[in-house]
Amino acid sequence: YRPIILGPITGLILGDLATGLKLGVEIEIMFLATVFVGTAIPCDEVMSTIIGVAFSIAAGGDTTIGIATALPLSVAGQIIRYIRSSTYHQWTNLQYEKKAAEGDLKGMYLWHVTIPLILNLLAFGIPTFLGVYVSADVVQGIIDFIPPIVISGIRAGS
Repeated sequence: YRPIILGPITGLILGDLATGLKLGVEIEIMFLATVFVGTAIPCDEVMSTIIGVAFSIAAGGDTTIGIATALPLSVAGQIIRYIRSSTYHQWTNLQYEKKAAEGDLKGMYLWHVTIPLILNLLAFGIPTFLGVYVSADVVQGIIDFIPPIVISGIRAGS
């Protein structure tokens, strides 16, 4: 799930391995020291990497677009992580504990593995897919929205 792995894989799938590798490394550096501390939920590097690489490739390999969109996307992923942790993980854990008290191994597997995977697909997989799918259409709008001085600053820093 690290950007240094997801970036090249996304780039390979979208036909631009070099951009995926470069952006994967740059986003990995941004999230290198991210750790869970207590109940604090860090920004999500998975969605930001995949969608950022797709945006960069759609913009003709310009990695500054991926970097400029990575942070806002990671915050959106953080919000989804928070909702996941505070709602449906609590619910599936309660169901799992009920099945464990009953000694129902199939029910335990269902509530500990299957249901959370399906809910994570809905919460993360579908928004990420849609972000990649519509990226070619929205990249130009994002490029136009970001002030040129920000893009030039990111370009100078990368």
